[in-house]
Amino acid sequence: MSMKPWPRSLRPAAAAGSLLALVMAAGAAGQGQIFTGRSDVVEVEVPVYAVKNGRPVRGLTAADFEIYDGKKKQRITGFEVVDLELGVGTGRPGGELPMAARRHFLVLFDLAYSRPESILKARTAAVDLVRNALHPSDLVAVATYSHSQGPRLVLSFTSDRNQVETAIASLGMHKLTGLQADPLGIVLTRVEGNLLSREISQGVPDVSPSGPASGDVDFESELQQYLESINQQRRRSDRRFDASRVAAMSRSMSDLGALLDAVEGRKHVVYLSEGFDSSLISGEAKTDEENRKIETGQYWDAGLDQTFGDSSLARDVEEMLEAFRRSDVVVHTVNVGGAAVVGADTQELEAANLAFTGGGDLQSLGGSGRNSLLTIAAGTGGGFYDNFNDLQDAMGQLLSKTSVTYVLSFSPKNLAFDGAYHRLQVKLKGHPGVRLEHRPGYFAPKPAYQRGALERRLDTAELLLSDRDRGSLELSVLATPFPVEGEPAYVPVVIEVGGTSLLGDYAGSVLRTEIFAYANDAGGSFADFFTQFLELDVAKVEPLLAASGLRFVGHLDLPPGDFTLRVLVRNSGSGDYALRVRPLHVPAPLDDGPLLVASLVPEATDRWLTVREGDSQVAERDIPYVFTHGDETPYAPIVRPRLRPGIEVPLYLLGRNLAGAEIDGRVLAADGRPIGAAALALGERLGHVLGDQLAVRFATGGLTPGDYRLEITATDPASGRRSSSVVAFAIERPGDAAKGGAR
Repeated sequence: MSMKPWPRSLRPAAAAGSLLALVMAAGAAGQGQIFTGRSDVVEVEVPVYAVKNGRPVRGLTAADFEIYDGKKKQRITGFEVVDLELGVGTGRPGGELPMAARRHFLVLFDLAYSRPESILKARTAAVDLVRNALHPSDLVAVATYSHSQGPRLVLSFTSDRNQVETAIASLGMHKLTGLQADPLGIVLTRVEGNLLSREISQGVPDVSPSGPASGDVDFESELQQYLESINQQRRRSDRRFDASRVAAMSRSMSDLGALLDAVEGRKHVVYLSEGFDSSLISGEAKTDEENRKIETGQYWDAGLDQTFGDSSLARDVEEMLEAFRRSDVVVHTVNVGGAAVVGADTQELEAANLAFTGGGDLQSLGGSGRNSLLTIAAGTGGGFYDNFNDLQDAMGQLLSKTSVTYVLSFSPKNLAFDGAYHRLQVKLKGHPGVRLEHRPGYFAPKPAYQRGALERRLDTAELLLSDRDRGSLELSVLATPFPVEGEPAYVPVVIEVGGTSLLGDYAGSVLRTEIFAYANDAGGSFADFFTQFLELDVAKVEPLLAASGLRFVGHLDLPPGDFTLRVLVRNSGSGDYALRVRPLHVPAPLDDGPLLVASLVPEATDRWLTVREGDSQVAERDIPYVFTHGDETPYAPIVRPRLRPGIEVPLYLLGRNLAGAEIDGRVLAADGRPIGAAALALGERLGHVLGDQLAVRFATGGLTPGDYRLEITATDPASGRRSSSVVAFAIERPGDAAKGGAR
């Protein structure tokens, strides 16, 4: 479900504070739904699966569906089809799949009701499922459950299979993964000098039945001890104590179900467990002595909870299952200590389903860990698998029938922004025998300050997986990769946010701003990231923000190659945000020939509210600030210059081996169409900490107002080798204010 921003009247005031710039060390603030645009119109996306005889039904159109919000029929305003088997996507830019149509799998290891040896072996099935069964567009998260910590999200939903396998191998034990510095939890791996080491993801121990790989014994030993310490709590056998723990698990799992509503689309939880004793709910067989006491009225001494089960506990479990259903969560349970039979008997599933169709109740199912798993699966519409060895094959039908998704959209009128639950019904016209699966309802949006930390974390992480620009803030990004011999490239990232858009109508005294930057390689794996959490005293910074905006300078460490850079900036109080997705090429160092890294328009650092990354990030690389004039006075590169016509603009060309190179340029239209040669005047060669820096002046005479690109090329006259860089700029109309980068 995607929604647009809440009304201004619902935006909260922040607490007072001083001007601070702090690196975020814990959960990121954010919004619990994805909002686009600037009105209070809400668009609800409903993914629908149409299934007949266990196979997806293709070829349906919007005219085949009807959708009801409560009892009120809604007009379908959007319709998209995603077919993973045929490779058919929607008409969105770049072929991006709507997030509501992407399948989400949460691999949940139950450390409380499973033996350590069962969990260790179950990792094999989980890795096999992720590696071989899921579609590349599927998103995967990893979590654990224990009595002491409850549900713990080890890894947020991500497409990075290396991170997923690391999370499964380590089960989130920090001693085995290294420092988890990512507040969003989508990067879980060892950090060395801010360069994300592949040591863990490449060296994940062999979790196959043959045992750990050579040299990884310590890894497995540490994990075994960790699981044993958790499992000690499981060995206490007091029945009432056990019941209280199942009740606590049910309540915390209900919270998990509600939390997952922040994630768009259907969520599939693969629950790896041996199950709790379901006789706590259903009761145990009565002895002759217990029957005698009941017949003589000695109920207090007959152990009625043990005999008939705990009705209060049954209600807790039913409320947990209802929380999952309302958030469109399907739980597939896997008996990690089970026998060699795959799948539940049909009669068993039918009996379990009676508990949720009015024909029976949870207390009719009998007692065992196996039956509790059967209950959870049946109560959410999931599958039960009595052995983890063939999990991939057993889930094949699920993966097939959910390979075709119809995404229906509608905009409810006069929707209150109160977080209330609305029931949905989708009907299919004229297709007998076709069964529809869809979420049973949706929650109305609520203000940002009412969202919990984990809810905001999940939503932010999912937003960063988008493949297109989103949001309403004025946001521009410039990444300048400097090759370094024998080390990863040093990539400063300059982020500019228009101050007026960042402030908006926000009435708080402290402006809390979140900044996230993540780089994925061509295979989808995370290569590096940085995050920053700023708290700004509005009274002190508002004049400068209103005149220009916020400029932040951070850096990434990346190897040579092609990457996708995603930068998200958000006002924590209002929830207003912007996401920019940009391709990034990091060149390798050259022994000879020119390498032109960037063409930059310099500006004094005090024209914007300029904040640099914290001291700990600066210290990660022994590299001083790279944007300096010849006299080492710092400047800030303008990310998107706005220039006046008929002037000369200073430029700095940064790169390597530029001495003696021939410099020429041309002006292009915004669409890349050539306009003509650029009027360039080459100045002096300046020193630079990472190579060469040439001063150039660019004359804008003859250019009419509009958007342009300046392409500058350095050519080695001896070898003919060439290297180019491009800077986008705009020519302002006469009389426009010289604001925020206009020169």
